[in-house]
Amino acid sequence: MSEYPVLPPEVIELILEFLPLRERLATAAVCKQWYDLVFGTKFCRQRLVLRVEPGNNLVQLQQNNSLLLERCRAMHLQLNGIDDEGIVLLKDLLMANATMLRLSVVGSTRELKSILEDTLPGLDQLIGLEIQIRVEQSPEPEEVTSGELGEVPSENEEDRVLNMISDCGGASTFITTLNLANSSIKYLALKDTNCDHTYIDGNFPSLTNVSMRNSVLCSASDDAFDFEELSLSHFEGSTESDDEPVSDEMAHLKKLCLANTSIDSRMLRFLALTELRLVETKTVFASLRDSISAMKQLLKWELIDVTFQEDTLPNTSFTSDSITNYKFYCAKDYTVQVDFPNLECLSYISTSQVAPKMFEQIWINHRKLQRLSFGVCEGQIGKFLTKSSIAHINNLPTLKILQLVRMSLDSADWSQCRHRNQLQKIRLVGCPIDGRGAQQLAATFPELRELFLDHCHLRQPTDAFEIAENFSEQQALRRRLERCRVSYYDCHVEDSLGSC
Repeated sequence: MSEYPVLPPEVIELILEFLPLRERLATAAVCKQWYDLVFGTKFCRQRLVLRVEPGNNLVQLQQNNSLLLERCRAMHLQLNGIDDEGIVLLKDLLMANATMLRLSVVGSTRELKSILEDTLPGLDQLIGLEIQIRVEQSPEPEEVTSGELGEVPSENEEDRVLNMISDCGGASTFITTLNLANSSIKYLALKDTNCDHTYIDGNFPSLTNVSMRNSVLCSASDDAFDFEELSLSHFEGSTESDDEPVSDEMAHLKKLCLANTSIDSRMLRFLALTELRLVETKTVFASLRDSISAMKQLLKWELIDVTFQEDTLPNTSFTSDSITNYKFYCAKDYTVQVDFPNLECLSYISTSQVAPKMFEQIWINHRKLQRLSFGVCEGQIGKFLTKSSIAHINNLPTLKILQLVRMSLDSADWSQCRHRNQLQKIRLVGCPIDGRGAQQLAATFPELRELFLDHCHLRQPTDAFEIAENFSEQQALRRRLERCRVSYYDCHVEDSLGSC
């Protein structure tokens, strides 16, 4: 009888999950039982990804790794330059792994047609599919209208492509075609690195989450897609079509992300949206304002480097009673006013070193805030956090997390804050701060749980900072904040001569 208790295999497998991959490989060499536990079904399902490239010996891969291939649930295929024999072997490999959950494929349209159109219908447990289309390696023909790369869609087909097909800003109008079908896929990502659009004629009845870049997805049947999440990148929204807005066809759309696009009000009439993210997008201010007001279920809204067609923005505010999370990062000096009375999380990056109008609105209109992040863009230091402005925190009785980004704290008087036990976390990013200011901050918030100083310029006197050479244990922040986690990341400490 062994002097050590024998643990059940399930418990050993749970313990092994805490090991890094390199140590798991070493552990698997102990014995056959441990090999089976290390590369159990759960591990292979969650973490193991089989990568297949043109240089791999597919025959040897199938013969020597039958157990891993049987348990593997994720596969990445690099098809560029693969020959016809390799395509046949890859088809056999895919069909042998009918229990696959995630598949990522990179290749030309010809290679994708050869692999996916035949094998995809047989993968009845596939949940996620990522397709990245790259330029064909062989020389391009002089004139391409139809053939292996697909046919140019008819006008009726173009009208069905989510009512969103455009001419790509004057680029080639040729659209390559893939005919795909799968009954189990829920997540689909399409990315075309060519200048032309890729036209996907698909039959995915379970599809709920779609991400597209330079690609267009159309239903192979007359039924329109009804997504829950949609992400479009490098896409021109139609502004001249008289068709009904696309939102009428996707009544259950909850999350929408538009990046590097130009849109009009038709693209934003998704009344059931809960999350909206606009990145480097050009739109009309009035149309966007009306769309936000109409979305009664919208909870989270992000504006990242958005530009408006108007030269001068009207003196009106975005209004919504449902929005609780708002993020605004803008490369231009826009004065965008918002009125969100139920706002709980606000992140605002200004382009000006002086106080924007939004800074004053925070303390008046958003008293339910629990998380506040405020600052200026890269290359600048905000100088509007004065003794009087820091006292405005008293108007936010529910504030728990405060983040300041590239803000000068020389004039900040933390002792003006009365609700000293409310804040649980303070994070300073790129802020210059001296030892006296840090000690005053610690004395003001003795119940603080986390204090992060990231990329900060720690100025003299530096005896309060543990990473400084002349720090004092009696004055150090960790001594003053005994219950607080104090963290320094990539900070620059000023020496006695005033240099870092």
